[in-house]
Amino acid sequence: MAAWGNRGRSAARASLLLDYPYLATYGPLLARACEVTGERLSERGIHALGRMRRPMAATQLAAALLDAVENAALLGVLAGRRGRWPMIARTSALAKFALLSMGGLYLAGGLAALRPAAAN
Repeated sequence: MAAWGNRGRSAARASLLLDYPYLATYGPLLARACEVTGERLSERGIHALGRMRRPMAATQLAAALLDAVENAALLGVLAGRRGRWPMIARTSALAKFALLSMGGLYLAGGLAALRPAAAN
């Protein structure tokens, strides 16, 4: 961070602050996408996957919350705080990406299952 100088640290801070409105939108959007996908799966008789809609939606909201924690920890690091902040940022980021991956796999699998059968 020393090599970044004041200008680089200021840009990193601005980037982290700009991420908050984004995470406030992507979490609910992905959660709703999981809910809609699950509803469609249930309508098509794919009940096992359809029942997963609420837990999968919750994981997407949790991912956005973890993103907020990550950003707060990184802002602390940029402010010169050391201690546990880097570990909190890393742990939050890893958990966030794991949850987002779960949601992405659910959505991709749901879309594949909902795809119309190919004409023979």
